[in-house]
Amino acid sequence: HTELWNYGQKTMTIINASAIGLRYRLLPYIYSGFAKTDLNGWTMQRGLMMDFSYDASSRSIDDQFLFGDSLLITPILSPANAASKNAAKTQERHERDAQLQGGVEERQQQNHAQDERAQHTREEEDDENEDKEEHEEEEEEGDNKDKEKEEGKEKSDRRLKPTISSSTKSVRWVYFPAGTAWVNFHTGKVHHNGWEEVSFSLSEAPFFVRTGSILPLGGYRQSVVDREDSPIEVRIYPGRDGHFDLYEDDGLSRDYQRNLSSLISFTWSDSSQILSVGSRQGSFPGMATNRTFNIVCVRAHHGLGVEETTHPDHVIHYNGSGVVVPCSFPPSISTSALLA
Repeated sequence: HTELWNYGQKTMTIINASAIGLRYRLLPYIYSGFAKTDLNGWTMQRGLMMDFSYDASSRSIDDQFLFGDSLLITPILSPANAASKNAAKTQERHERDAQLQGGVEERQQQNHAQDERAQHTREEEDDENEDKEEHEEEEEEGDNKDKEKEEGKEKSDRRLKPTISSSTKSVRWVYFPAGTAWVNFHTGKVHHNGWEEVSFSLSEAPFFVRTGSILPLGGYRQSVVDREDSPIEVRIYPGRDGHFDLYEDDGLSRDYQRNLSSLISFTWSDSSQILSVGSRQGSFPGMATNRTFNIVCVRAHHGLGVEETTHPDHVIHYNGSGVVVPCSFPPSISTSALLA
């Protein structure tokens, strides 16, 4: 009795919205990513340090991961009414690790300085004065350590103030890697480098989209074997230049190993705010020669969440030839602030 309908309409609706419907909509993105994995030895799911090796803080993150180039997945692993406590524990663990690392380096520096001072003292002072000064240094070191420990505890206490969660919200601390900004897929809120507490409703899958991403979303389907020639919504997340290769094949056979597949390239220029759609490369039996691409320039209250965007900014009736379309944003708003 594990079928969704056995848990009631409310639960079935939540799971459909947060997982099943989202998965089907993401199929163009997922299928293209795994084709790249199979054909080019790429990695679809990976730790943050694989993309952000220059960001030292990302190297210790073990409860977030990248899914493709565009999506930062931040799983919530506790019930909504316990998520606040879990978020605090997660943040406390990361701060403790940072403090321990800093403490090791600081103790090494202190020990080196103490050795130098002791050597100097032995050369200038007699045995009695040397013993006295070493004793004073030890007391001072102990006082400094106590002071540093207390300051660290106060800093931790300030950052770990309890968070109040409703029964329909889950919260957690998320680390956003440096070098780019990240957009909440459901709300459009922009997050920058560093730790931040975020919340999601039960019907929202917890993930973020990297700025500069081109995210293709298909229509709702009953099965992956359904013929997929419905319009593809192409969401543009401004802030950086971006590129995405949309891969397609028959979805059933291994004919793709004989190069029976197609590739359509999308390129976004953030400075000129132009989307270029390249000519289709390749073909396969049963391929839909004409496609409709609904272009959505993501901004506040537009192009957000799982549901299809009812009023796309441009509609491209694609026949395999290249096309260039503008994706202009309000001139009074800078590109970097569009989603804030």
